[in-house]
Amino acid sequence: MPYWANPNHLSLTFDKSCITLNTIKAISCVLPKLSNLKSVFLEFNNVKLAEFELLMLAKGFVDCKQIEYLTFKYLDKFPIPIMDIWQFLTILAKDSVFPKFDFLFRKLFYSEWQTLEAKRKLAELGNVNCVLTKQSIHVQKRTEFSE
Repeated sequence: MPYWANPNHLSLTFDKSCITLNTIKAISCVLPKLSNLKSVFLEFNNVKLAEFELLMLAKGFVDCKQIEYLTFKYLDKFPIPIMDIWQFLTILAKDSVFPKFDFLFRKLFYSEWQTLEAKRKLAELGNVNCVLTKQSIHVQKRTEFSE
């Protein structure tokens, strides 16, 4: 694969665009094949992702053994159910080999009961720092040696 087709850093932002299942599948299939890729930044702004699409992305991320740092932001007025976010975070916190990651889900709306349940489940992950507010979840994993 030519150098220009195998970057070290990839940044994709989807803003108010229609994302198809084929687009998510392409991202999930291509990322693991980019052997030089060390850093990925993905942002979905006002783009609705369904549970299946979110889990397809998680599967693609887990297959990326070469990535050292992943940033994933979902900033939307279309809320993702808290349990879907939990599944996504569990897969990546437990099954990925990323030394560092940063996930932000913003503009969420859920009940007080779901907030308490989410706090309990996020604490179970153990190897991450979590900030949970009424409208966002921010989860970070850092290596011991990073600042």
